[in-house]
Amino acid sequence: MAYSYASNAEVKEMKSFCTDVFLDVQKEVQEFFKFDFKLIGSGGKHLVTHNDNQPFDLDYNIIIQKDKQDLISNPRQIKSIFYDAFKKVFSEHIKGFDKNGYAKLNNSTSVITLKHISKGEIEFSFDVAIMHKNKDNYLERIIFDKNTGNYIWNIVKQSGDIYKKANIVKKQCDWNEVRDRYLELKNYYLSTDQDMKSFAIYTMVINEFYQTL
Repeated sequence: MAYSYASNAEVKEMKSFCTDVFLDVQKEVQEFFKFDFKLIGSGGKHLVTHNDNQPFDLDYNIIIQKDKQDLISNPRQIKSIFYDAFKKVFSEHIKGFDKNGYAKLNNSTSVITLKHISKGEIEFSFDVAIMHKNKDNYLERIIFDKNTGNYIWNIVKQSGDIYKKANIVKKQCDWNEVRDRYLELKNYYLSTDQDMKSFAIYTMVINEFYQTL
């Protein structure tokens, strides 16, 4: 198994489908939250990878921008609200996309995984992490803490001003070198069976290059 970069055509088709899902989820949760969503490796950065031996998948971050009902201190309820919204919307979109297909959702420790199943096989999937910015401008992600049995906000290391840093790196560094480093680390963690999320690797690489400027 090894990661390689996905083609622009592959990413464009799936990104369009996922964007429609997210826009409808925004409507479903609008009484609770206003949020933005970002595809890891999008925005012209061309960092979307594909594991050759696995179904095509994408990794998204939801970033809560406005908490309308003061729920930020209850990550369990927040994740439940989003899970129910994705369950409804994703199932509806799959039926419109594939009459014989169906949607399957997994609520894992740190993401919601949405899978399109057709003829017993996974056609594609995408992972959604739910985040917000703390007072220090670092991103925090909802995870399940096995030690306490509770959902908590967990700080994403090196995530302070990460999108601002990424824009600076893209302008001032050789982006092909960034891409090479990102793919190198993705395959390193794959080969060592370490469950390192794409966004964590992304922040590592961006900070590594940013510190050279």
